[in-house]
This record gives sequence, structure tokens and C-alpha cells, in this order.
Amino acid sequence: MRRYHREVLNLGAPELLIILFVVGLPLLIIFGIVDAAKRSTRAFDLAGQSKTLWVALLAVGLLATPVGVVLTLVYLLSIRPRVAAAEA
Repeated sequence: MRRYHREVLNLGAPELLIILFVVGLPLLIIFGIVDAAKRSTRAFDLAGQSKTLWVALLAVGLLATPVGVVLTLVYLLSIRPRVAAAEA
């Protein structure tokens, strides 16, 4: 009978945090871009914001992840609720 050697991923907390940052943060920014893109331009106008500006800022932020995370948090926590209220 042959024994097969299986390699097990040896991931500790530091490696998991790196994976979280490398995969999770860009996904958060992409979520912000998609959310801003699907909202109506009229809702952004009623909220006193520019849809084009926010989609562009978030897209550029995807290239510079630390800046993108800050912009995404500003959008999700401040701008998005106002736009959603304007849509309702």
C-alpha cells in the first residue's frame, strides 16, 4: 500500500491577516464602486453629490489601495446613506 504525502497549508495569524488585506480590502473597494455605479444619478444630485466623481474616486482608489480604503469608508459611511435616503 502506497502512502501519499499531503501538504497542509501552514497558515498562522500573520499569513491570514495578509491574505485578508490583499483580498478583502480590494473587494471592499469593488463593492463601493459597484454600489455607487448602480445608484441613480438623480439620487446623488438630491444628496448634493456627484455620481461620476465618486465612481471615479473609488476606481482610482482601487489602484492605490490605502487611499481607496479611506475613500470607500467615507463613501459607505457618509455618502451612501444620504444617497439611499434620497432614493427612497
